[in-house]
Amino acid sequence: YALDDEQYDVAVDYFTRAIKCYGKASKFDHYYLYGVRAFAYRDMGNYEAAVCDLNKTYELALDDDPEVAIRAILYRADVRYKQQMYDESNADCEWILSQDSLNYEAIICIARNHNAQGLYSEAIELVNKSEQINPDYYAIPKIRMQSYLGLGETHKAIDDAVQFIDVNDFNDLSATDSIMMADFAYAHQCVDAKIKTDDRAEIWQYFKANLYSLAGEYDTCLAYIATLEKKYGATFEIIICRAACYKLMGDIEKEQAELAKAFEN
Repeated sequence: YALDDEQYDVAVDYFTRAIKCYGKASKFDHYYLYGVRAFAYRDMGNYEAAVCDLNKTYELALDDDPEVAIRAILYRADVRYKQQMYDESNADCEWILSQDSLNYEAIICIARNHNAQGLYSEAIELVNKSEQINPDYYAIPKIRMQSYLGLGETHKAIDDAVQFIDVNDFNDLSATDSIMMADFAYAHQCVDAKIKTDDRAEIWQYFKANLYSLAGEYDTCLAYIATLEKKYGATFEIIICRAACYKLMGDIEKEQAELAKAFEN
């Protein structure tokens, strides 16, 4: 619960206690305790401690659960990415691929490292390879849209951003902000197309309202939200859209008033 509530110090303390009193009757596997503590260390920014725990996870799980051991190395590659230690991260991923050449997550991890180093064409090549293995993997359009943006191919980047929003069920929308704003007119066109053809048209309309606010077209945004409110009523999503617009306008008083409505809703 502490980890879910982002109380990382508390989570580390409890996992450390569990590790110290670990015995055969313990509810969780020994490697699990180290692995989850590693997540707590990672999220609190203590990357070296996270790496130590992932190393221990690998060591303990290697014989009992090789799949967990491989995932420990994948998570270590992610931590190395956060540390901007791209060569070390790539080495971990290459080791995983030596065990399983079709591990699309390791391939995507290397592609993400390439993006961070400005190797956008190489990243796209790897993302496409990963897509051939698992076309439904949520990270594929997310990583590739960043590659295309880096290459200045904004329309392709926006196409992937729309795909990412679609397959990721409208989660992690902030990841697409810079992509969609690279060419607002084209992004607007793509979203309008989704409104006309997607059975989740209402949600795409909320996203369109957010596009207006991101572009600084606040009056247009508020007017569009008003038309949606007449159609759907004062839904939670509409209230949040309006609050987000007021926030970008710098009108904190109106933003807080809308958030209060959202809580009531």
